[in-house]
Amino acid sequence: MRGPLLIDPVWQRVWQWPAVVSLILGGAGAGFFLACIVAEYAGGTGPGGIQAVTRMKWVGSLLVLTGLAAVAIEAGRPRSARYLLNHLQTSWMSREVLTGTLFTVAAVLDMLMSRALMEVLAGVAAAGFLLSQGMMVNRARAVAAWNLEVLPVHFFSSALCLGFGTLLTAAAATGVAAGPPVLLFGLAALLLNALIWFSYVHFFIESSPGQATLVLRHTRSMLQTLGMGHLLPLLLIMVLLGTPPDAVQSPLARVLLGIAGVTVLLGGVCQKAAVILQANRLREVRGSRCTG
Repeated sequence: MRGPLLIDPVWQRVWQWPAVVSLILGGAGAGFFLACIVAEYAGGTGPGGIQAVTRMKWVGSLLVLTGLAAVAIEAGRPRSARYLLNHLQTSWMSREVLTGTLFTVAAVLDMLMSRALMEVLAGVAAAGFLLSQGMMVNRARAVAAWNLEVLPVHFFSSALCLGFGTLLTAAAATGVAAGPPVLLFGLAALLLNALIWFSYVHFFIESSPGQATLVLRHTRSMLQTLGMGHLLPLLLIMVLLGTPPDAVQSPLARVLLGIAGVTVLLGGVCQKAAVILQANRLREVRGSRCTG
């Protein structure tokens, strides 16, 4: 039998917009680097090929660094940020800072040296950074809707989408064409993330945590996260996949590519903001009943 209610469930106010910005920028930066690695081996190498954008994959390290700076601001004492590495054995935040730092260093060395080893190290560190982000949120035990095992998986798939969106936006801005292999990778990433998000909102929620995620099931939220952030770019990508080779660099194709990239980014932003700022209800506290 459940004991008497001592403290009502309330919305947490510790993690706010600085935390959201950190998770978005960090995920986009690491995801962009990983997406560029895929595009390097899958995209075309000819004039106007996607390699013109993947040479700038080191930009992902700047996004990660900016995200880590937001963590320091969130902590309230930026000068104390160096102490974040003092708890590597127990803190996923410390591991996030470590893997983010390793990723940044390896990504810069990859840019300067163009060595496959540096690219591999940066890719592994980026994956570790994304895992640390997801586990850091997942292990916030007081927030019911964050304690589901699917959440770290969602953080990883969401980061791939953010990276893919960044890649498409950069390609459109520079007039670069994204070939079918790159678009198919993005298509797969979007479908995977949509499936995970839909499952998180509708199927992985138990009765108690589910009350905290009801807002994620509202029509407006679903239109933002799945409609604008997934369905629309999926349709645009399929149109681009059906575009004749001699028209992939036309102004219209470039506009469609840009819209697809921006909507993917907006969808990722809406997902992260919804998890941290809306599905953030603390667990209720109940007392135990004594029987004699």
